[in-house]
Amino acid sequence: FRSKQWYQRRVAITAGELKSSLPSDVTFIDLVYHLRTAGAALLQSSSNSLLSKVQTLLSQTEGLGARDRDNQAMILEMAFVQIVALLNQHTGAWREVLPPPEYARLLNLALNSTLEFIMKETFRLEDISAKHSSCLNNNFRLMSEQLEKIRADTPCLDATSVGTRFRLLAAIMDDSLVKIVDDWESGVLPEFFKASEIVHLARAIFQNTEKNAALWCRIKGDII
Repeated sequence: FRSKQWYQRRVAITAGELKSSLPSDVTFIDLVYHLRTAGAALLQSSSNSLLSKVQTLLSQTEGLGARDRDNQAMILEMAFVQIVALLNQHTGAWREVLPPPEYARLLNLALNSTLEFIMKETFRLEDISAKHSSCLNNNFRLMSEQLEKIRADTPCLDATSVGTRFRLLAAIMDDSLVKIVDDWESGVLPEFFKASEIVHLARAIFQNTEKNAALWCRIKGDII
């Protein structure tokens, strides 16, 4: 009943928006195509708005840096709680109206663009303390778990390379440098990351010692 009610409400809203552009003798069956087309456009617009809101939230954390060390964990946690809430809110729109493949395609675009932006900000960080790294790891894992729930509840929404890349990044934030290098040499990381990304992140997390420099060279010596 709730799904039908949701569908009818969306029909009424969208029909009002389309009224001026439809023939006077249009039937409900005719309207379904227009409704789905309009729904796809509105979901795409909502996705753009979602990314803008995520960017605003992350700007409040100073690009994930949160330089207020005393409140760093709280600032980051609040931002990610709000991002997860936005994602959950976004996934409910048009679920019962658009065909599952189209809904999944548009939803994947929204989720992937959000994750890509977060990862871009992460690779810009400098001088990441152990506490900061652990905090990012915890929040990234929380977000990954929520995304897995969204994917499990959404037909046709399969795992993507972007999602895998994000999960690996979460693990890197809590791994030792030796483990990171081993994962690089075993081929786990090169499939999803550039050598320059891993080396930059390792330099930000770990101290610049001769021993660590030697390990960085094992990832890609010509960019050290």
